[in-house]
Amino acid sequence: MFLHKASLAGLVIALAVGLASTPAAADPIVLNPNFTANDQSANAQYNNGKLFYVQNWSPTGYASNSNTDTPQYDNGRAGGNTVVGFLSGASSSLSQVVQGFAAGRTYRISVGADARAQPQTRPTFTIRADNQQVLAPTVLTPVDPLNTFSTAFTPIQSDSFVAANTFVTITFANASTSNSQASTLLTAVSISQVPEPVSLAILGVGLVGIGIARRRFRA
Repeated sequence: MFLHKASLAGLVIALAVGLASTPAAADPIVLNPNFTANDQSANAQYNNGKLFYVQNWSPTGYASNSNTDTPQYDNGRAGGNTVVGFLSGASSSLSQVVQGFAAGRTYRISVGADARAQPQTRPTFTIRADNQQVLAPTVLTPVDPLNTFSTAFTPIQSDSFVAANTFVTITFANASTSNSQASTLLTAVSISQVPEPVSLAILGVGLVGIGIARRRFRA
């Protein structure tokens, strides 16, 4: 019986040591993830056909948020989604250098994304992590056929990628093949760490071992 207890204790210790060797790290924090904060001084410039700088995000092409024209870009839902980021036309993008990655770890990017309600001009949307495309060009579904933006955003998750540094530039973009009138709406950006296969394997083996030891002990 003592050996059984020792075996069980050994498995628990081995499991703890294995998991401790791959400590969890906090997920990187995206600043202004719902595009609610903007540069009011640049607001008027956007209305004159110039770039509109949303706080913490760098635009290319026509990229902005809904503060310039609430009826047009407001999706009509409560809970923080009444202001959204948007990409208008081909090759427009919003980028941010995100800090807090652990080099060598694997991550995914999540975002709520839909097309402006113009079915004939749906945008082709993509995501990049640094120079790596982590979401293949995807044709987005319009948020609402009545152009009221009352439907929920579609959750989109990128492919997994390995961070090369502690900072990664994430980019949301309309592909160059998008129609010039196509608009993408964005909200709820986040980045999460993907569990490493080795950690999952250690956990699985440890739990199986503990289960076997318990059955032997009871026997």
